[in-house]
Amino acid sequence: RFVQAIIDEMVAKYDIDRNRVYLSGFSMGGMFTYHAMNRIADKIAAFAPISGYPMGGGVYTSSRPVPIIHTHGTTDDVVNFGGVSSVLAGWVKRNGCATKATVVKPYKAGHVTRHTWGDGEDGVEVVLLEMANKGHWISNDVVLTGEEIWNFCKRYSLDMVDPTVKITAPNEFPAYLTFGGKTETSAITVEATASDPEGQIVKVSFYLGT
Repeated sequence: RFVQAIIDEMVAKYDIDRNRVYLSGFSMGGMFTYHAMNRIADKIAAFAPISGYPMGGGVYTSSRPVPIIHTHGTTDDVVNFGGVSSVLAGWVKRNGCATKATVVKPYKAGHVTRHTWGDGEDGVEVVLLEMANKGHWISNDVVLTGEEIWNFCKRYSLDMVDPTVKITAPNEFPAYLTFGGKTETSAITVEATASDPEGQIVKVSFYLGT
């Protein structure tokens, strides 16, 4: 309720966009960030816990899929890095993300590995920035925690609009019927337009079956 009161006060005083409120916290603040995912996911567009997670095990009852970027040092002697993977695995499953992460190593600096579980429901991702040989801290060498959090969170909004794709050719869908002999048809060219009111289209993929 306190966080919601802060949001209400910021709206009243500064007319902030309620759809673009983000939550981050360090250590126990990171634990609180995870707690908030299950309680006020309808108020927060993306979450960024740092060096903190639920010590008693994760709970995954958010009202919607939630984007998460978690930052943690591998030699953290306050909140052990070993517990991160199981908590994030629960959120990967809840968000409907791919079970296998895309891994970038090194990521900008030799001590950083970035794990990304993408293709989640509503376009959400779960990201882990693994800081090798770093303790209970906020990164400020080459990879800047605040910068990474902002670049991740600013992509999300509570009122995001889905991209649209429309097939423009062929205008009518032809049917082909063959009887014995040569069964190949002439090449069929499929064309489409795509738009995203909140970003840019990276690619459009066509599938035959799976």
